Amino acid sequence: MQSAVNGSVIGSNPITSVMKILFLDDSHTRWHIFKDLNPSANANFAPSYSQGIEMLSKYEYDVAFLDHDLDISHRTGEDVARYIVENKIPFKKIICHSMNEYGRKNMVSILRSAGYDAYEFQFAWSHRIDETVGGYD
Repeated sequence: MQSAVNGSVIGSNPITSVMKILFLDDSHTRWHIFKDLNPSANANFAPSYSQGIEMLSKYEYDVAFLDHDLDISHRTGEDVARYIVENKIPFKKIICHSMNEYGRKNMVSILRSAGYDAYEFQFAWSHRIDETVGGYD
């Protein structure tokens, strides 16, 4: 597999510049806020189930941020979580950040039952990635 983001590392934050991040969310606004708060993040944005699956099949990531309610295809972040589990895609951490509490809890349950380090998190948009993910090994 290829590195998640081609080209040089952006910024100087030692945590966010070395992590390869998949940000799955149908909201372009949340993506822009995420990038504004984390300018050195080495991250890819996937606004739909199909784009998320495509990126997961092409690239390796350290951390994933998963939203539940994605797009009109009726595929959700739970479907992406199941794909990750079924295909044994390695991650250091997975943060389920959906505002849909039921969906957020289900994604975490699916991932944890398969041994993933998964967390439920409702973004306060003042959080930077290093505050959300914590230390990075």
